Amino acid sequence: MAAVRLYKLKDEFGHRLEFGVKAYPLRPGDRPSLPPVPGAMQGRMRAGAEARQDGLEFKPWPEGKPAPASSLPSLEAAKCAALQGEDAFRAYDLALFSAYFEECLDVADREVLLELARRTGLDIERFAGDLDSRSQQSLVMAEFLECLGTFGAYAQGVPLTSFNNSPPLVGCAPVDVYRTAILRQLEPLAR
Repeated sequence: MAAVRLYKLKDEFGHRLEFGVKAYPLRPGDRPSLPPVPGAMQGRMRAGAEARQDGLEFKPWPEGKPAPASSLPSLEAAKCAALQGEDAFRAYDLALFSAYFEECLDVADREVLLELARRTGLDIERFAGDLDSRSQQSLVMAEFLECLGTFGAYAQGVPLTSFNNSPPLVGCAPVDVYRTAILRQLEPLAR
């Protein structure tokens, strides 16, 4: 949801707003899949109600279906998409969110990641080669460690959004909150 809002703001502000998306794995490393945690369904439904304003339709995670084991594979896949350009990354990033929240797909599964690459028009052979080489894992982990080093105790969840290393916004914020933070950076005298 935050990605959708930030991409809309990028379109709104144009060249005045540059932002990068850095990886922050919630469960780094290879781990077994988990059943959804208690309270996750309520949180997902709350987020779903809020997401409708962004044109998204969150679906409840199917009962008994294990959640993805780690966000690391999808973060690596997004970095592989970025190797094909900014537009490729944006399309793939949004496809990941849709797959997880709207389709309840396991975005840690290689076949799901490849299907999303096909859907978004990526060079599938290049993408598969980059993904299988795990060449982006070190970048994902470096960004994770950078985030922890920069934001320390703030780094408790995703998304973690900061403009010019300002104290971060943790969790998905309303678009007006992001807009205000952006304007403070673009027009510091307007504070």
